[in-house]
Amino acid sequence: GSGTVVLAGTATIQNVFITNSGTGSGISANFGTASTATIRSSTIGSGTGAYAVDISTTSGNSVAIFDEITLNGGLRLDGSAGGTLAASAVGTNAITSSQTAALTLDTVVADIGGITFDQITSTGDAAGMSLDGISGTGGITIQNATFNRSGTTTTDVVALTDLTMTGALTIANLDIDSTNTQSFAGVQTTGTSTSTINIGTG
Repeated sequence: GSGTVVLAGTATIQNVFITNSGTGSGISANFGTASTATIRSSTIGSGTGAYAVDISTTSGNSVAIFDEITLNGGLRLDGSAGGTLAASAVGTNAITSSQTAALTLDTVVADIGGITFDQITSTGDAAGMSLDGISGTGGITIQNATFNRSGTTTTDVVALTDLTMTGALTIANLDIDSTNTQSFAGVQTTGTSTSTINIGTG
């Protein structure tokens, strides 16, 4: 049904199907104290113009754990407003998005288990992914990523900024298509990154 599941603190969501038929996220949280959000073996869908899962912090040391999830909408994790937001994604995870960027990580600590997605498919004006200020002992691994950009946006499709995690960023199979006639980069790195970046095209 319509509406967003809002996490006010530590919570585990398992073996459920959640979709927002309105305009908000499927699951959202804005943690002001240390909390852990665990989502496993579930399918989460977003409403119009929103992310499927949208978690942010303002203070405290919080953790987001994903395991065997399917997102019909993008994933945003944002620790830039304060506190610490660590994340891991294990098992087989997939994102299909058309309303927002598929994956937006801002000021996130990649936990030792890493952040792994088997398939990311992103279409529309916002098709793409952004990693900004990623630290920690883990890495980010995406097996297959397909971005089909339309519309008039000028944001880069794969935007990478200040990656200092010990593990590597690996996108094994990257496919970028576009009917957008604006000027933007398919893959753009800015800032200072010390992480290894591996990108293949299948």
